[in-house]
Amino acid sequence: MPQQKKTWIELSGGACGGVAMVLTTHPLDLAKTQMQANPSAYRGVMDCLKQNMAVEGPRGLYRGVLPPTLVAAPYQASAFAGYGIGQQLVSSATGLDSTKGFGQMLAGGISGFFTTTVICPGERIKVVIQTSKEPLGLGGAMSRISAEGGISSLFRGWEATLGREVPGGMVYWACYNTSRQAIEPVQSVPSSMKELFGGGMAGVGYWVFSLPADTIKSMQQASTTNLSMAGAAKQVMSESGPLGFWRGFTPAVLRAFPANGSTFLVATAVRNFLNDRFNKDD
Repeated sequence: MPQQKKTWIELSGGACGGVAMVLTTHPLDLAKTQMQANPSAYRGVMDCLKQNMAVEGPRGLYRGVLPPTLVAAPYQASAFAGYGIGQQLVSSATGLDSTKGFGQMLAGGISGFFTTTVICPGERIKVVIQTSKEPLGLGGAMSRISAEGGISSLFRGWEATLGREVPGGMVYWACYNTSRQAIEPVQSVPSSMKELFGGGMAGVGYWVFSLPADTIKSMQQASTTNLSMAGAAKQVMSESGPLGFWRGFTPAVLRAFPANGSTFLVATAVRNFLNDRFNKDD
């Protein structure tokens, strides 16, 4: 199959998986972001969700869902395609096996460069909506962002996002491949469930490792001033000490397994479907 078709299949599978991830677990992402940006306002995950329900009803649990839904498809598409490109680059440039060990981690890190630029503007809008004291729509969020610095303000927190995505990508794909290979010999487990398990473990590994950078990013993106990474880190330390960098840990990890498991489950199903169609056409 031509490389162009392979890339298109990876993009399509990743896009569908990304949408599935957002729709299944957005309330926990909402809790994570709000607990990171304003930890003193919530006693825990359930208290955070209850407060959102009290203000806006059930729809409050999906506050800020539009930006990540719009960005989810290109984000996951760039993650899957970027990992494929990373594997090719690692194999050709270093001679390492890009399917295991350090080679696969390098390929995962390369995918992080692709995802950072795609995800940063959408997450900036999402964080503004989710951390606003009053219900705020997409138009209101864009007006606020424009007033705070114009188009360039959309990329506030870009460096912290890169600091999350590159090392996070290394851990993510290493966890996926390791988990997937470990469960592969178990014949009683259907292939779809193996994808769910591998993706779920990838998500857990990613968030355990990347949450400190994500906390700094959320602080920067929620700020009404151009807060630097160093400034955000100092603020976290002064408010909560070192453990403050793991704000939102519980909702992040609770969300990680089902969110990323569903991503791989849907992405693999779409890829298999498209591969079958293209092979029949060929």
